[in-house]
Amino acid sequence: MHPNPRRVVPVVVVVLAVIGGIWWWSSQAAAGNGRITASGTIEATELRIGSELSGRIAAVGVAEGDPVTAEQPLVMLDRALLEAQREQAAAAYVAAQKAATAAEMNMRLENSRVGSLLESQEAAQAQAEAAQAQAESVRAALRALDVQLAKTIITTPINGTVLERAIEPGEMALPGGTLLVIADLDRLKITVYIPEDRYGQIALGGVATVTVDSFPGQAFSATVTRIADKAEFTPRNVQTVEGRKSTVFAVTLTIDNPDGKLKPGMPADVAF
Repeated sequence: MHPNPRRVVPVVVVVLAVIGGIWWWSSQAAAGNGRITASGTIEATELRIGSELSGRIAAVGVAEGDPVTAEQPLVMLDRALLEAQREQAAAAYVAAQKAATAAEMNMRLENSRVGSLLESQEAAQAQAEAAQAQAESVRAALRALDVQLAKTIITTPINGTVLERAIEPGEMALPGGTLLVIADLDRLKITVYIPEDRYGQIALGGVATVTVDSFPGQAFSATVTRIADKAEFTPRNVQTVEGRKSTVFAVTLTIDNPDGKLKPGMPADVAF
């Protein structure tokens, strides 16, 4: 006796529907409860070192890849002209101080002289004040030259590594130009984009793990340091059109890199 096909088909359809429903529910639950993963590129916060003065480069004390410490001298500008100007200003200051001292003594003498006219006393006082003002003016010029001389030695404000060196001795430095690029490679960062329906599961200060192809099986610790205030469309460097149409939030994480294994420019995966 053969089963009736009309009865078998509805049963099969029901079974397939149940199985499909179970699979869909399971997949949605896994998606909702599973870890959030995203990809991005490791970056470093770069500091561009420049000069406040224009002048010829006298010496460069570092090369690309060199580690540097805060306040370490990196570049020295030619100081010959400024040093000559300072010597001239120093001599002028000495002369101005002598003139001010002489004018002060003359004023006191005129004031103490019996029978001295008021006009003579006022004139002596004016001369003393003018001489003192001249001495202060020369002293200010001397201080300005000292400041300029200090700025001929260019230092780094941070500990880090020299990523780029854009100058050589003998070249000219211009104000605002980049001489060196330095970054702290011990603390890197990565920005990833989280779908709008998942970003609520991420909080500032939250911990995530970062993995890269160069070190399979090794995870690096990262901390969420910034979550964008508003949603945006996925940047155009995302590979798929569907991905670029999604609304996402940018999330930036700081990565601990004490061993220096991670480098700027590495693609990486982040798991929250």
